[in-house]
Amino acid sequence: MLRKVVMVGVLLFASAASAAEPWHGRWGMTPEACKIDGDTSETAPLFANAKSVRWFVAHCQIRSATKIATGVRIKASCANEGHKVTIPIVLEPQGDVMRVTWEGGRVPDMRRCQ
Repeated sequence: MLRKVVMVGVLLFASAASAAEPWHGRWGMTPEACKIDGDTSETAPLFANAKSVRWFVAHCQIRSATKIATGVRIKASCANEGHKVTIPIVLEPQGDVMRVTWEGGRVPDMRRCQ
C-alpha cells in the first residue's frame, strides 16, 4: 500500500511540474529589465502566465490561447494607457530566449529572467 501511495505522489508531482508552459515567467530584452520594472518597452519585463500577459503599459487578460508548433498564439483583452483593446500576441520560447510578436509586430528577442 505504501508503495502505491509513493508512486501516486511521484506521478502527481511530475504532472504538476510539467503543467507550467515554457512561455510562462518573466522575460526581458536586457538584464536590467529583469531587475526593475522599467518605464519603456526596452526596459520593462514581460510577465506571462496562464491567465494574463503584462508588458510595459499593457495589462492583458488572455481570452484564448492556441498552441502552435513553437509556442502559443494568444488573443488578449488589454488595458493600455486608459484604452481597452483586443490584440494578438504570439510567444515562441526557444530555451531561455523568447520571440515575441505583439499586435502583429516583432519585437527584439527577450531572455528568461533568472
